[in-house]
Amino acid sequence: MKEIATFFLYTGISTLLFLIVLLITRLKEKPANKILIIILCCLLLLFLTYGLSYLKYDNLSPTIVTFGILSYYLLGPSILYYINSIYNNTFKFFRFLKNSVPFIIVVLIYSVSFFFFTKDVQKISSNALLLIGGIFIILGTLYFLYFLILCYKSIKKIRIQIKNNYASLKNIDLKWLSIWGKGFLLFIFIDFISGILILYYPVIEDIIFINFIYLTFLIFYIGYYGLNQPQIFLLPTTIEPKKSDAIIKKQLQSTVILDCDSLEVQKIKVTLENLFLKKQIFKNQQLSLKELALLLNISDKKLSTILNTCLHTNFYEYVNRKRIAHFKELIKKEDSEKLTLLAIAYDAGFNSKATFNRVFKQLEGVTPFQFKNSLNK
Repeated sequence: MKEIATFFLYTGISTLLFLIVLLITRLKEKPANKILIIILCCLLLLFLTYGLSYLKYDNLSPTIVTFGILSYYLLGPSILYYINSIYNNTFKFFRFLKNSVPFIIVVLIYSVSFFFFTKDVQKISSNALLLIGGIFIILGTLYFLYFLILCYKSIKKIRIQIKNNYASLKNIDLKWLSIWGKGFLLFIFIDFISGILILYYPVIEDIIFINFIYLTFLIFYIGYYGLNQPQIFLLPTTIEPKKSDAIIKKQLQSTVILDCDSLEVQKIKVTLENLFLKKQIFKNQQLSLKELALLLNISDKKLSTILNTCLHTNFYEYVNRKRIAHFKELIKKEDSEKLTLLAIAYDAGFNSKATFNRVFKQLEGVTPFQFKNSLNK
């Protein structure tokens, strides 16, 4: 078992170092890469903490563990800012630094405690150091969980914004980020259970091997999707910092309420329908809000407002309703039997079978196959 653990240790370390070096060469490509490096460094500390503890490398363990057990304080804010930086293409260093203050504080406190408590163990028991470490671990875990909740809320907001900007979610799905969060939650649960078992049954301390192996696979998953994550451009309102009441009030006063019955809006709606019915622009699988706004000669923000306020929908749903309507027209034709359902779906603008089936079932309440069979009755 020790040989397997050693293999995973060297494999994980080499993978993490390779990813970090690779990301350093890509810093200019995406702001998110800067934060991903921090995330990988935190994971490296955690990885070394569990790996060295299991293999009992006593010469290195105290130093690594000191920072490894505190990495949760930095990992939480890093993941949140990583998510936001992917979908608004910015990285505000000072805001990130502000949320990293707890990590800096606990590292300083624990480092000073470690220095003094181990310098003269006759005056102060080393149990005090363990107590401080235990408190920091508990608080760090809770702090990390708090940021995972913020990550979930942020992903939820971004999903709404994506549907306001894109008609296809094939290459910009947030499912992989959700798996990140669930993966970390599962790791915390595994760590908690193994910690309890080791506390009451010290003879099974090798159970920490599970933490070690699980973290290895989590690192591979994060590294793969982190390097291949898309850069999505949304409206400027995607993720905004909190504003004061005075600023919000001033913005509301200066905002002109959109009149859905105005002649201008009515003309835009007519032009919009013509683009979809006559030119069938929904067949463009990569159609975006920005592209449609250019065709209408209005801003993407104004188009989004019209869709949300006047048509009570979002861009994603509006386009896909048109695609479903076109699909239903095609399938009713006599020569539709010559084509498969997927071929007709692609002609309507869908770019994947899974997306087509999901959207059709969501909007029509039945599967495409069930709808086709109902026409033959």
